[in-house]
Amino acid sequence: MMGEQRTAEEKKRLRREMLARRDRMEPARADELNRRLWEQMERYQQLWSGMPVYTYISYRREADTRRLVRELWKRGIPVAAPRTEDGRMEFYRIRSESDLTAGYRGIPEPVCGCEKAEEERALVIVPGAVFDLQGYRIGYGGGYYDRFMAREPGHETMGLAYDFQVVPRLPVEEYDLPVGKILTTSGLLP
Repeated sequence: MMGEQRTAEEKKRLRREMLARRDRMEPARADELNRRLWEQMERYQQLWSGMPVYTYISYRREADTRRLVRELWKRGIPVAAPRTEDGRMEFYRIRSESDLTAGYRGIPEPVCGCEKAEEERALVIVPGAVFDLQGYRIGYGGGYYDRFMAREPGHETMGLAYDFQVVPRLPVEEYDLPVGKILTTSGLLP
């Protein structure tokens, strides 16, 4: 029990530190990192061009997904974004910016009335405060993505992060699930 408590406390500390570092970035620095991230997305477009994409919609200083979403729409690739209801996260199709609204804490989410996305296989782009080289992540503390990945294991998963958000190893709890890949401002991590 003490080990679990220490792990949870360490995860909270790492989350707090990494989010503070990310949120302190100057807008020009964030723009530069997002430009480099987009270059990597283009370089590895085979990851996202062959199947529907379920993705968070970036908020504040998160690694930017909005440019990717616009590109997917242009190419006719189905896009879905998460909405949480009654403690459960589901993905819903979005076809334009008008399908989004400010949800909990202002986080963009699909409006009510959007069609539920129910593909058996999609690329799920997962947010995180910090990732490790094994694909484990510390998110925002709700466990929504871990529960979704456990419930729907047929999807490919990919974290999106700035280089400074990747560390060698994170403390892991039994319910934590790794993402399959991490795309960073420097490239793709297996």
